[in-house]
Amino acid sequence: MSHRLTIAVSVLIAVIPRENGPVTNRDRPPLKRIAPALMAVTSGTEHGCGLDPDGRAYCWGSNRLGQLGDDSDAPDRSGIRGMVAVASREKFIAISAGANHTCALTRAGAAHCWGLNLTGELGQAIVANECGGFACSRRPVRVETGIRFDTISAGFGHTCALSHGRAFCWGRNDRGQLGASRSDDSCDGIGCNISPVRVAGIDRFTWISAGGDHTCGVADGVAYCWGSNEYGQLGVGAVVRSSPRPLPVSTSERVVSVEARGIRTCVTMTGGARSCWGSE
Repeated sequence: MSHRLTIAVSVLIAVIPRENGPVTNRDRPPLKRIAPALMAVTSGTEHGCGLDPDGRAYCWGSNRLGQLGDDSDAPDRSGIRGMVAVASREKFIAISAGANHTCALTRAGAAHCWGLNLTGELGQAIVANECGGFACSRRPVRVETGIRFDTISAGFGHTCALSHGRAFCWGRNDRGQLGASRSDDSCDGIGCNISPVRVAGIDRFTWISAGGDHTCGVADGVAYCWGSNEYGQLGVGAVVRSSPRPLPVSTSERVVSVEARGIRTCVTMTGGARSCWGSE
């Protein structure tokens, strides 16, 4: 789940001389913090994050489940001017905000995630914090794998990433959203895989997007979706209720990108046309 754009924020402060004398520091209005320019901005359910040109991560919005990653228990950072720096010395090249967690990739291809870890979406079985009675991490933790990833997408209770075109997912798997028919772990009674598992059936994806209880990707100009189809989000009709195996979606043109978000899926095709299915 991600939206990409570039935002540059600046604050201009006017200082007006006093008629009866020079302006002192005490007379000036309080200085406002200037927000850094952000690249690759991404939005989750109640929070947003972005990277500055140096690869440092910043987040804003709700922090009740640790999704801002600033290692604090402050419940909210309102607006983009309230953004906080993520508590990490790593420099990231990609970032994705899911429903209640966030993940980012380092230049070396290592995945780091923070926020809610109810179903293993952070790629670790045990994390240090508790947020509102739920397991969480208030600072980035490294996904426990030696796989080097190229792109990453955080969904509702799962996360997916690409490594040289191969798709891997981890977290909640009760509807087959990881692209694996088997769940190796149990997360609070829900089938899950804490370690990344390979999505079966497709050798080389060029795009991947984790949604609510489903995931979609693009391979050779064709959109594929897997997981829950309760609301038609797989784009294959109502006959299939769920599928752990990627299913091809029929479109009028070759697909360039796909976005799985909640219970809805949208694709952008080579001619620029956009098509969506599922439910709002």
